Parts: sequence; C-alpha cells; structure tokens
Amino acid sequence: AQNKKDLTKFRLGFELRTMNSWTVQWTPKDDSLLLVGIFRHGFGNWVKVRDDAGLQLQNKLFLEEDMLDKQPRQDHIERRAVYLLKMIRERAGAPPPEVKQEVPRHKGRGTRNSMEVKQ
Repeated sequence: AQNKKDLTKFRLGFELRTMNSWTVQWTPKDDSLLLVGIFRHGFGNWVKVRDDAGLQLQNKLFLEEDMLDKQPRQDHIERRAVYLLKMIRERAGAPPPEVKQEVPRHKGRGTRNSMEVKQ
C-alpha cells in the first residue's frame, strides 16, 4: 500500500484542456496534485489543499478576498476539479452519477396543487 507521501508522484495519463487564462502557469502536474489534495482533504477543502506543503500549490491557489485579480480562485479550482473527475470517470467507462432531484412539496396537502402522491 502507498503512503500519503507517495501519492504526490501520481500523474494523470491523458491530455486535458489547458488553463491559459489563469494568472499562474497551471501544469498537468498541478492537476494531478489537485486530485491528490482532494483525496487527502476532501472536495471543497481548498484551504487545506493549498496549505498541504507536499502538494506545492501554495503559490497557485488564490483563496483570499484581496487576491481577486489573480486566478485560479476557489470557483475556478472547483470547476477544474469537477472537470478532472469527470474526465477520469469517462476514461474509466463509468456511467454518470445519478442525481436525485427533490420534488417540491406545497403546504396544501391533498389539494389540487399538491405535489404529494397519496397512497
């Protein structure tokens, strides 16, 4: 079994779209390390991912309010992470995840406009 330090050697084995619009040079290695950070700290824990010294992303993720002129910010990182995970799923041949949508319920139980189904 690999320990967490060995995970930083992980690399994706396929081409991805580049991020030329960001204010830092973002490389395929950074994509791989972002995925390792998600594995270690959980999706959405961008501060922990950024601050993980082993990932070397401290100067590549701009999460503070005073850094609005720099990219990638939190929303950019989240979109990139979703894209990376989608590409991995597609390469693995896995079907897209099922998304359950909640049916809105109205207060008027048993009325014509009610979305509830009585049995």
